Amino acid sequence: MEAPRGGGSAQASTRRRRRQICICMVSDFFFPSLGGIETHIYHLSQCLIQRGYKVVAITHYTDGRHGVRYLSNGLKVYYLPFVPVHDNATLPTFFSFFPLIRNILLRERADIVHGHQATSPLAHEASLVARALGMHVVYTDHSLFGFADMACIHLNKVLRFVLHDLDACICVSHTHRENFVLRAGVPPSRVYVINNAVDASTLVPDPSKRPKPPEIRVVVLSRLTYRKGIDLLVTVIPPICKKLPNVNFVIGGYGPKRIILEEMREKHGLQDRVELIGAVSHDKVCALLQSGHIFLNTSLTESFCIAIVEAAACGMLVVSTNVGGIPEVLPPHMVLLSEPDDVQVTRRLEEAISIVHTVDPFSFHEQIREHYSWHDVAARTERVYFSLLFPEHASYPPCSASSPLAAPCNCGHAPLCLEEDEGQLQESAPAEDCVASGEQHWQREGRHPDAGQACREAGLVPRSLSGKTTNSFYEDSLCQCCRQPPLCCGCLLLPPSPPPLPSPFIVVQRLRKIYELGPVSGKIFCIVAILTWVYIRILEFFSPSAEIEEAPAFPCDLLLHLSEDSADQDGLQARKRTEREERVEVKESAGECICSKSTAHTPWAAEANAASTGGE
Repeated sequence: MEAPRGGGSAQASTRRRRRQICICMVSDFFFPSLGGIETHIYHLSQCLIQRGYKVVAITHYTDGRHGVRYLSNGLKVYYLPFVPVHDNATLPTFFSFFPLIRNILLRERADIVHGHQATSPLAHEASLVARALGMHVVYTDHSLFGFADMACIHLNKVLRFVLHDLDACICVSHTHRENFVLRAGVPPSRVYVINNAVDASTLVPDPSKRPKPPEIRVVVLSRLTYRKGIDLLVTVIPPICKKLPNVNFVIGGYGPKRIILEEMREKHGLQDRVELIGAVSHDKVCALLQSGHIFLNTSLTESFCIAIVEAAACGMLVVSTNVGGIPEVLPPHMVLLSEPDDVQVTRRLEEAISIVHTVDPFSFHEQIREHYSWHDVAARTERVYFSLLFPEHASYPPCSASSPLAAPCNCGHAPLCLEEDEGQLQESAPAEDCVASGEQHWQREGRHPDAGQACREAGLVPRSLSGKTTNSFYEDSLCQCCRQPPLCCGCLLLPPSPPPLPSPFIVVQRLRKIYELGPVSGKIFCIVAILTWVYIRILEFFSPSAEIEEAPAFPCDLLLHLSEDSADQDGLQARKRTEREERVEVKESAGECICSKSTAHTPWAAEANAASTGGE
């Protein structure tokens, strides 16, 4: 009886299928728009892709871009057909995005939805959809906001509603964290601090591009808005130009405050000393920073300020207002801080002009390159994702001045790129070469020993954690099964994707939390939450999630399937060649029977050999 054929299909059924964790970045602020938020999302996505994740970005229609596009390294971007109405943000509607966003999240099999920026209605609506679908949601806040003006009051109310049951929130500085906890009413245990970074490889000093002595060039690069302190800048430039004739200004950026800069230049006759170059594209930022000696930042509120880090990476001495999280960004020898007052800023700028010749630009660049890296930001963000997907393996507290997120795994592999085999998930990265890194930012090395003191005094960080070190946190976070770093152990089981819809009991618990948000706003938000739940159920009835086809992760999945099919074809052809070589070749020549080496083990071959031997 012949053996049944079809071994190829059986082998294909047991073949391991690669299972990538999918992160969905959502914001109204994304490429091709330029800014700190856009830069953060793009670089974080690229680094997560390099670490083995599948990353998808969702934003609105921008500059003729619509539909689906692919950026570098396979970053997939959905440009939704919604036009921004004000400040590059879409009109908040709560429900208009639901069917489209739900379809995208289910098609991409999103494991975590990561929203960015409080002023992005698209991010908030995607968070509502994701929570209604039972997905994990992470939110990153990028800006400081007040409590007094009407716009901030309404924005804070919306934040409290959207973030009332989110899994984790990320802030970019300790000052920002304090502000965010008070505004959004989020438990401090769910708020992490992960700094921004820069790509230092593209920001290299070049002193040859600077003006020849004794000319000193001061560069200003920001959006020309009130929050960026343009009104303060207008009062600083004239006295400096009057007192120091060798100082010139170059101002880059766009915004509604450009008109007052032009008026100042006309009033004081500074057309040849104050240059307004308008918007600066990302590829020309480095050249602009290389051409200056001093970078001036007059922001009135700032959570982190990537611009001063980019300037320091290009070897520039920084003069900045002492507001928000700026004191946590650069060490004292790189930045001169001043109160947001025209007299104080003028005095500090004069001091910087007097010492700028002593600055070593290449030393500045090396320090920035060592301490600010997007790969480090991605590793810390990865730990936040890990604590949500695998809570049984994550015992560390939220990111603070002594957080284990400062000790990422540097094994060099894609730690969360898992393989699925008969329902079991195993990690493909080895765990032998994992080394914990102890690199910290300045505020965690003691440059600012009181950086988190205000948080601890306000009760934002558990006091029992204040005495712990990074190493002790790292030891606590090791896998209890294999005592390996949690991102490199083989004990991980991914949750199902898409997850089951939340049960009615969970929905009732959420409604109770929402009802406590206010006597009027609480009732309004409860109505919105109920309508959201009903809307999702209706969409699930007419378009079940099980019937939505999974989108391939181009190019990774496609190339993987092509390589597997090619390997199967090559293996089949190799087996056929082997069978042809193993066929018995009986040639009668001079009474000899020549058999192949493999046929000597068959019964009929042994009889033929015995007969030929007996004949001899």
